[in-house]
Amino acid sequence: MTSTLYSLFFLAIYATSTSGLLQDEYVPKIKKADITFARVEEQLAKARSKISKAIVEKRIASTEKNGSYIPERMTIYNNPFAFFQSHTEMIKTFKIWTYKEGDIPLMHNGPMKYIYSIEGDFIEEMERKENPLVANHPDEAHAFFIPISITNIVYYLYTPSENIGFIERIQTIVEDYIGVIAEKYPYWNRSKGADHFFVSCHDWAPFVSRGNPKLFKNFIRVLCNANSSEGFIPRQDVSMTEINAPLDNIPKTSTGQSPYNRSILAFFAGGNHGVVRQKLFQHWGNNSDHDIQVYNHLPKDKNYTELLSQSKYCLCPSGYEVASSRATEAIYTGCIPEWWVYDGRVTATRERRDESCVGDEICAMAARGGRNNIVSRRVIDDLIDISGERSPPKYLKIFIEQQITDHCRFIARMHDEIRTSTNLISQLNVLIAELEASGDYEEVFDLVMELWDDRRDEQDKVADFNRLIDVAEEKIHGKEIDLEMLEAEGNDG
Repeated sequence: MTSTLYSLFFLAIYATSTSGLLQDEYVPKIKKADITFARVEEQLAKARSKISKAIVEKRIASTEKNGSYIPERMTIYNNPFAFFQSHTEMIKTFKIWTYKEGDIPLMHNGPMKYIYSIEGDFIEEMERKENPLVANHPDEAHAFFIPISITNIVYYLYTPSENIGFIERIQTIVEDYIGVIAEKYPYWNRSKGADHFFVSCHDWAPFVSRGNPKLFKNFIRVLCNANSSEGFIPRQDVSMTEINAPLDNIPKTSTGQSPYNRSILAFFAGGNHGVVRQKLFQHWGNNSDHDIQVYNHLPKDKNYTELLSQSKYCLCPSGYEVASSRATEAIYTGCIPEWWVYDGRVTATRERRDESCVGDEICAMAARGGRNNIVSRRVIDDLIDISGERSPPKYLKIFIEQQITDHCRFIARMHDEIRTSTNLISQLNVLIAELEASGDYEEVFDLVMELWDDRRDEQDKVADFNRLIDVAEEKIHGKEIDLEMLEAEGNDG
């Protein structure tokens, strides 16, 4: 799990989406005195170049050596070539420096069990000398880890009498720590915190940066409570699942059974709090359906882990917060995690429409497999309502054609964004060239560096837009094939 966090964080720091518009290698001109920073920037540029090439050429640079197979279709990755090449570059190059300042228990220490255990686990990993991602010197680091445990701050300092104002106290502790390292080292001020991060699973962690938005503007937060309503920024922060580690360690092997030997369709056990869970208990809380088992309090004769191992889908409904260790537990036991979140509305599941389904082809198709196909049945009910058609080829054809239209509109918007960013890049190039030709490079160095950053941001945007266009075009191609198959089935009928 820690390795997964490294991968996610590496993507936040290192990898940009790729595009044929990017140069193979973009290495900015850096003042000669800052050799170490130039080396780090060069490594980042080369990593971006290799990731870009992996997308364009649809192959991984190291594949020939290690015999890895990267499937193009039916993969869990949005872009497998970008992901695997990025992971290769991370293992080969990526280095993280952990600041040594501060004392335990608030720094350099964290919980090692229960739902906040990722804090202690990550701090321990980053301070383990054998870790290949640990930098031996801060000058060689691409990222900087602030080893503060929000959970320990709450555990050791919080008292009920401080309920009002304690968030501000946490903010002050973190800000003071940043002040110390910013005064002692050049790294925070060099990037304005853009390559610095901390890891926390406590519910109050997102509020750390709220007291001083300017200071934390570029800071990366790795959070379990990745709730956008509480300040999580998807383009900047990194989400991390909770780990409910038993006995101070994380199991390494799955105890789940084969999918063919799982008798429970879906399972959940947990408190009935939050809008989503209320709906869940409203429809399945009485456990009248053996295929979908939902418990507020698990009976004494039932074992939680065994039920996970016997289930095909493990429900992960959000409660008061979005963070949950259930996703990790589901993956560990080989159960498919099914996230249910509240986005302003919760669609209630429908009652079975037996009277209207008599002799109907769609309902007959949905009913195949009995109650095990209850989810498919309700999806089909929704499609009927949206399309106004009851024949599968007709309502599916309308649905797919609308999807293709939506993808085409999206592609047109992306092309507009690319034109805007390309024009801005041209203007920045002209301005940078004029400043570099001014002859007084020392005077304009800081301004040129800022313009380089702006140009790189726009290049990254162009790369992102092109990647999204490639994905949309691939989806359109797949939908067109689906339409051809539908028409062929209709002709055969």
